[in-house]
Amino acid sequence: MTVPALRLTAEAARRLRRAPATGRVHSAFRRALNVVLDGAGERGWLSLHGPGPIPAPFGVECGAWADGPSLAGAPVRVEADAVTVGGGLRVVLTRARVVDTALPEAVPAPPLARSLEPPETGPRVAGGLLPAVCAWLAARPAPSDPLACLAWPALVRLAAATAALDPDDCTSAVRSLLGLGPGLTPAGDDLVVGWLAGLWTSGRDGRRLVETVGPALLAAAAERTGALSRAFLAAALDGQAAEPVWAFAGCPDQTRRAALLALGATSGADLLAGYLLAQHAFRHRAGRASGPAEVAPPVQARA
Repeated sequence: MTVPALRLTAEAARRLRRAPATGRVHSAFRRALNVVLDGAGERGWLSLHGPGPIPAPFGVECGAWADGPSLAGAPVRVEADAVTVGGGLRVVLTRARVVDTALPEAVPAPPLARSLEPPETGPRVAGGLLPAVCAWLAARPAPSDPLACLAWPALVRLAAATAALDPDDCTSAVRSLLGLGPGLTPAGDDLVVGWLAGLWTSGRDGRRLVETVGPALLAAAAERTGALSRAFLAAALDGQAAEPVWAFAGCPDQTRRAALLALGATSGADLLAGYLLAQHAFRHRAGRASGPAEVAPPVQARA
């Protein structure tokens, strides 16, 4: 089967310039393949997926295919004009449009009250760590679900350490969150990726904090979470984001928030949670925001 690549991130384009290169399919789903290239470590991943917003900072949006799971473990070859997966899938790159999803240094401050409101449409299913972060922002007790209870002390520490620009306390809090939750990218990992995006877009001090915590964060991730999460964390440390995160950061309106919440099962909600936590910590630190008690009540995260 031959399918066209429709769009790809600038980061994915940089990785594809290593052609010729080889690798393998790490994980496969009906509409997505996660590929790891040989010898490139955390910064050698590609995500191939069907039409829609690009859900990884190293993503390639392709024409649809329907036999992803059968390709798990298949060999991959990157050529100048295509990516070949096993003997059955060839993704042609020649007409793909490049989308630069690198995060800018400064972005509009997200309107916290509006960002925390329940979605106007779609299911309102609680999940992930967004309800816990919303509760903290609203000065409410932690939600009673087990994941929130486990994460709550680390979330409180991370918010305080971010506001204080304390890299050691940030690293300690992040370490407690890494690997927390089920799935290839657990809720705690997604929240940390969102937190890094929130730091990256908070100006010079935020980027300096990212640079300081980066080595210790990756060392902790190597002990506490899986390879795909480490790839997302490494990209976030470089200021690279999934398209819905990048779009919301640049224009934090309700349409882009809804697109972010729709990412994965709870991944989008967890990314938003980390992003808002970091942004609020910097705004509160600079005296540009009122206290958490004046923020809207907690949102029910969209699955």
